[in-house]
Amino acid sequence: MDQVLPQEPTWPGVLHQKGTNIGDVDRRSNLTEREFREEYLVPRKPLILTGEVPQWAAAKKWTWEFFRENYGDATAPTGIVFEPQGAMTLRDYADWVEKFEKERGESSDGSFPRYLEGWYFRETHPELLKDFRFPPCFGEDWYSTKFPKRFNPSATGIIFGPTGTFTKLHYDGQSSHNWLAQISGRKKWILIDYDEISSVVKGRAESAGTYPKLEHQGLLEHAEQHEVRYRECITHPGELLVFPSRVFHQVLALEPTISLTHNWFNDTNARRVYWESLLQHMRGFFKRS
Repeated sequence: MDQVLPQEPTWPGVLHQKGTNIGDVDRRSNLTEREFREEYLVPRKPLILTGEVPQWAAAKKWTWEFFRENYGDATAPTGIVFEPQGAMTLRDYADWVEKFEKERGESSDGSFPRYLEGWYFRETHPELLKDFRFPPCFGEDWYSTKFPKRFNPSATGIIFGPTGTFTKLHYDGQSSHNWLAQISGRKKWILIDYDEISSVVKGRAESAGTYPKLEHQGLLEHAEQHEVRYRECITHPGELLVFPSRVFHQVLALEPTISLTHNWFNDTNARRVYWESLLQHMRGFFKRS
């Protein structure tokens, strides 16, 4: 099921070369809240949830053409491996991806393509919220019920990208839990427990633990001196990947993709979320003063 075809992109960076692959990610369906919490969330174990996304209206409606026709004038930031490249309208970005895919095999120079890394639509286009649901087995989302609204991160976003889009190694902001639903296309993932590489220097300016370079020297040295164990998987359309708090991850798009992502927290990671949120806003305060 997780076979990669010869013409599809392969992993850059050191982890795939130096680390130890300890296997796939569990695929489960029809979990109770207790099963999910005890088997995955508390032990911080990634999971692919099946059977949930196909029930959503988004699974059928959300195509490139749907967003081009209905939300083409909406704008969102784009980037290359987290480096900002400026905002684009969804229509212009969809046109760019179409052109990129046609020319990819002919003129590729090996660089990473532009990624629309998150269109955060909750405030501007709330009608899209009706097209999916927060999976019941995940329990309560404390960002919605127990967190100051003005400090809330942009927790729900749609991500678009062509073949070969890639992210640097990172965990999600404020040490939140995250789920990502694959609407179309396939993505390949490396997922690493925080304890495997927590001692390696990361980008200090980030609220999330982001490594500043793909070939980060500290990460390379760590991988050469220690056995870094990781899990690898591919998310297919209709699957939902969960990576709990502080699970480092990299992602590589094997074809053009549309994904829905959401960050949340509860009592299992509340202390980390509140602490990182406080640090993030203190940094912002001192920068402004």
